Amino acid sequence: IFPVNARMKTDPPLPEGFYGNGISLACAKTTAGELLTKPLSFAVRLINEAKMAVNDEYVRSAIDLMELRGRPHFTMVGSFFVSDLTNMGFRDVDFGWGKAAYGGPPIRGLGVVPGIISFFIAVRNTSGVDGV
Repeated sequence: IFPVNARMKTDPPLPEGFYGNGISLACAKTTAGELLTKPLSFAVRLINEAKMAVNDEYVRSAIDLMELRGRPHFTMVGSFFVSDLTNMGFRDVDFGWGKAAYGGPPIRGLGVVPGIISFFIAVRNTSGVDGV
């Protein structure tokens, strides 16, 4: 389960400068056995297909469903959440004492989310090399 940036997926797209969440959740479903026996490209293809399925109709359908039934509660057992924060611009934030050395989710955890979660966060090592 992973969030997909839906800002440019809706028609019309969310306006530039919109402040707030513009995401829709997508899901790539497989078994542990398939992930272990198939090449990495298999997992990449599943994720790419799930991301590409998020379009205007998908986003509006999710919004309509939440209006009718409320926000869903996900089954966390056996779920692995992934969130890519590499383009959030954490390093560019300056509160007056210089650019941030690090930015990302709190290291203590995410409270009510008991599943396994992986965040991709842009980092720079002491040699100035960028990575994730």
